[in-house]
Amino acid sequence: MTARTENGRLTELLIEGEARPASSGHITARENPANGQPAGKAAAASVADALAAVAAAEAAFPAWAATPPTERRRLLNRTADIMDAKSGYAEESFGPVKPIIRVRDEDEAVRVANDTEYGLSAAVFSQDVRRAMRVAERIESGIVHINGPTVNDEPQMPFGGVKGSGFGRFGGGAGIAEFTSLRWVTIEDPAQHYPF
Repeated sequence: MTARTENGRLTELLIEGEARPASSGHITARENPANGQPAGKAAAASVADALAAVAAAEAAFPAWAATPPTERRRLLNRTADIMDAKSGYAEESFGPVKPIIRVRDEDEAVRVANDTEYGLSAAVFSQDVRRAMRVAERIESGIVHINGPTVNDEPQMPFGGVKGSGFGRFGGGAGIAEFTSLRWVTIEDPAQHYPF
């Protein structure tokens, strides 16, 4: 729904292929966390703007659903190339990072780990693997690695988060299930006679 910020200019909403300001006229400003300098301004979408974007997406979906996979791939790759070409400094350079926090015990460690709106990947380090498993089961994240980095990924595994870290799973059979709708289509034999 929102186009990218370029050179600190105001980024307007992109709905139905057209750039437009927020219907409320409100804007939001972002700072670069590395140096505190302005990173750009964007139109602050209202509920009405969000509903308009949803309606536009719903209207466009039938044509997108009928688009062959090779054409979808071409369009998505072209989109990625355009975004890369426009990124530069003004790209928003950090993700949510949690600093080191000292805790009293295992319960407080779990509470602190879960005290965030995000939940993509976590890691538990311990000499006691069984204890680490117990902690991992209590952490609210889509992925938990024990005695390993949070960036570990394997293509056949279900990759995805909870809470504000996305919806659904990618990878292996889980990815196929997320992007597939099962249907039952039958063809009746015209010579078939119903029992009435």
